Parts: sequence; C-alpha cells; structure tokens
Amino acid sequence: MRRFGGVQTAPGGAREPRRGRPGARVVLALGLGLALTGVGSATPEPPPQSPAQRAWAVMGATVVDPVSGVTVPEQSILVRAGRIEWIGADRAADLPADTTVLDAEGRFVVPGLVDMHIHVTAQADALFVANGVTTVRRMHGNEEALQWRERNRGDVLGPRVFVAGPLLAGDATPWGHEIRVDLPSQAADVVGRVARDGYDFVKIYDDLDPGSYAAIAAAARAQGIATVGHVPIDVGIAGAVE
Repeated sequence: MRRFGGVQTAPGGAREPRRGRPGARVVLALGLGLALTGVGSATPEPPPQSPAQRAWAVMGATVVDPVSGVTVPEQSILVRAGRIEWIGADRAADLPADTTVLDAEGRFVVPGLVDMHIHVTAQADALFVANGVTTVRRMHGNEEALQWRERNRGDVLGPRVFVAGPLLAGDATPWGHEIRVDLPSQAADVVGRVARDGYDFVKIYDDLDPGSYAAIAAAARAQGIATVGHVPIDVGIAGAVE
C-alpha cells in the first residue's frame, strides 16, 4: 500500500494512522462528486496518479447523507478508474494491494457541492475544488466558457462545467454582448444558433416582451434545450410559469 495523508496500510489491509494536531480546518475536493472536510495538521495533497491509473481510498471518514440527514462514522470509500466503487465500514474494507489511502479520521465526506450561478472560468478551478464545489453552471456563455467546459472533461483538477448561451435580451439591455430578440419571429433562429453552438442552456435575460419570451421558450422546447436566467419585468412570475 502507498502512504498518503498520514496513513500507511500494511499487508492485509490494516492501517496505521498518524494523527495530526486538531485545529486547522481543511477541505479537499476529491473530484468525483464528493468533498472531504474536517480538522488536521495540513491539507492533504491529491493522489499523485490519475484516478484512472490507480485505486485509492478514503478511510476513517464520517459520511454525511444530506437527503436523510444521517451521518455514519468510520467509513471507507474506494475509488477506481475515476469512479466510486464501494462505500462501507472501515472494518469491512477489502482494498486492492496498490491502493493509495487517505486518512480521513476526524473529517466528513459529503456529496460535491454545485454552484448554479457563476460568471468566472478556468482561473477559479482550484478555488472551486478547495471549497468542495465539483459542478458549476456558467450563466453567460462564450467561446472561452465552452473551451473551459471541454478542458474540464479531461483529466484536470477542476469542477464539471455546464454553460448557458449568450444573453437573450430586449433592446434596453446595455451590455453590448447580448443577443437582441425584439420580435417573436426572431426567436427560433436565435435559439437554434444557441443549440448548434453546443450550449447546455438558453439564457433568458431582461427587457424581453411577453411575446418574444414565449417564442423563445417554445423554440427551446422544440430544440430540447432548457431555459435559465431572469424573469423579464413585463413577463412576470405568472407569465414565466405558464
């Protein structure tokens, strides 16, 4: 076994943890839709090999289920080929001989957090991961954002990325990078362009009239792409719900 984060695993799966001093809060995002948080003497480094290259495991953690509210102590999580393969009690862990082990004693494992509204790109990768955010939704799309999404689908330390298209807005929006939709008849062409460019969502912004808003929503449904974003004042909540 490999030593990692204060653990050395002996033949047969017995582990010999070296305990850090409590007090310093650390957060480690594992890049697999979960995050590890707690106390320790230092922030552990990520495994030196790609998850696809070697099995690795978290041991001694308290696993938090946010759906049920239950916390389960002394749990192990085995990761292999980039996926969580097994979760169970430490005493029942049967780890492969080449497993890299992280000592998670005194720490908590939760599902990875999702930030549903961001306007940054790759420069924030490390910050997201350090705070347990494993998925983000970029709410204003451009070519840079699409490139970031594609890059993060590879073997990089960063969140999974979803990207909304450029802002679809009325003629009073001042930014200069939006796509203007002044008439309902323009909606199908604009939404089709967003879908062809590969965006994950249609981004509705301000100042749309009710007819144009409804036409955008209908075109998005026809394209099988979801709408996200603002509720224009002239549309209102009731109009958006319809």
